[in-house]
Amino acid sequence: MKMSLWLALILSQLIDFGSSEFPNLFVNISDDEPWISTYLPGLTLTSAHHDAIRIAIVRGNKKLTDFASNEIGGTTLYAGAILNDNGGRTYELKDFASREDHFGNDFHTYTAIWKEKSITFKIDGRTFAQISNSTVVQELSRTERHIELYLTVGGEYNFPDNRVPPEQKSYRNFETGLSSKIKKAIANSPPWDQTVMVIKKINVYSTDEYEE
Repeated sequence: MKMSLWLALILSQLIDFGSSEFPNLFVNISDDEPWISTYLPGLTLTSAHHDAIRIAIVRGNKKLTDFASNEIGGTTLYAGAILNDNGGRTYELKDFASREDHFGNDFHTYTAIWKEKSITFKIDGRTFAQISNSTVVQELSRTERHIELYLTVGGEYNFPDNRVPPEQKSYRNFETGLSSKIKKAIANSPPWDQTVMVIKKINVYSTDEYEE
């Protein structure tokens, strides 16, 4: 399956599932990520309330650093959640996976193992992060979820102003005329190497408490 970057649409909403039905859930998504500055592909378990378990956070930029000069572009992989409190807030885990080249260079398998007390994230079978905060896990487990695959551009959830300095991002997320400024930033970005998000396969299993 391929996704148009300009449509930025939701590709897949599978049947709802939740921890109340499947106390232990194993989700595998194999895909090839796009390389485009300010773009971010979404691989999430989302609810009708728009909170989400974020299975993979890979920013499209070849290179992108935060205020502390940490690399947070396409060579780093994060996971986390969007929590539905106070209008929505991000919960991005500090642990991450990294590689020398962009994750969009080839296919990878992104995994979430959702249990009663934790949510574990893997890349190609290797654990790189885990949500073990009981309050966060309980909040995310209160409702049914569906898989959402999409592409989005910019935004405070993905390129927050308090993390990405102005020299790395030519606009601020709450400026007036933001849409035209983002379009200008994209037009001035380096040539695109990978312009589609390609989904190879999706697997969802009910597993047991001993799955790691």
